[in-house]
Amino acid sequence: RRTTGASVGLDKSFSEHTKGSVQYQFEQNKCEDIQVAAQLTPEDLQRVTVGSFSPSLIRDSRDDPFNPASGSVNGIIIKDGAKILGSEVQFVKMTLQSSWYRSLSKWLVLAISGRAGVAQKFGETEVLHCSERFFLGGRSTIRGYARDTVGVLGQTLTPELIPTGGN
Repeated sequence: RRTTGASVGLDKSFSEHTKGSVQYQFEQNKCEDIQVAAQLTPEDLQRVTVGSFSPSLIRDSRDDPFNPASGSVNGIIIKDGAKILGSEVQFVKMTLQSSWYRSLSKWLVLAISGRAGVAQKFGETEVLHCSERFFLGGRSTIRGYARDTVGVLGQTLTPELIPTGGN
């Protein structure tokens, strides 16, 4: 994915551990090196403009954000792409994230993290653009698997195991 864009936002602390934010993002997205079998629509190969509004809420109780030994960070982000916001594609996307830390000894910390998301197209958009779909596998999602290779055969992976992404 090649992205060019800008964003502007506001943050507000509600308490020592809780912060909310709102952000407007304007992007030009283009998916590159897509195999023919992975294309869901002709638009997957075109540059698409995405204008979106994203409110979020984060609760962070970690003892140290750079080297946590205890606590957690939990958040919810909603991203709404709509024509009124300057977007060519219309969708709403919600992502939940949770990470927990517990010190087991002076040099050992147990860290557990998970993310989940759901996206839904609306309006004139027939299929979610490749830049807004979810992909699994690789160092930032599920380590031990090649990038974008984890999915459901016939839904997020073609019969040839080519990733198409999912909602």
